[in-house]
Amino acid sequence: KGLTPKQYLELRAIIIRCVLATDMSKHFQELKDFKQLMSEKGQAVDEWGECTANLMSMVLHACDISGQCKRRETCITWADKCHEEFFGQGDREMVAAALPACCSCRHLVPAGSARGLAPFILRPSALFTPLAACP
Repeated sequence: KGLTPKQYLELRAIIIRCVLATDMSKHFQELKDFKQLMSEKGQAVDEWGECTANLMSMVLHACDISGQCKRRETCITWADKCHEEFFGQGDREMVAAALPACCSCRHLVPAGSARGLAPFILRPSALFTPLAACP
């Protein structure tokens, strides 16, 4: 409400792009593209024009994966909540598709499910340092 049809479509496209940027299968390509954009456009993001959607996408992605950077107790609480949400979604999908129980992800051990996240994804030079460089 309050947007022109053109503004609505532009906002919708930005939101979709930001949400899709949280897909971990695209993490390294998104990060590479963001670093390339920073080297081309500089750190003055207010001068990026149409490219600010890339910055919004990276900020949302950083927020999405930052739970592992919090205090241990908070990190574990959020990880448990995420696992329960994912398991619940998987359970509903299994019922809807009438899949056998052997397809369940409930056998997953949460403590080992994201073993490579911290050293390969969350290390400061990977994502947070480029974002911190933006004023």
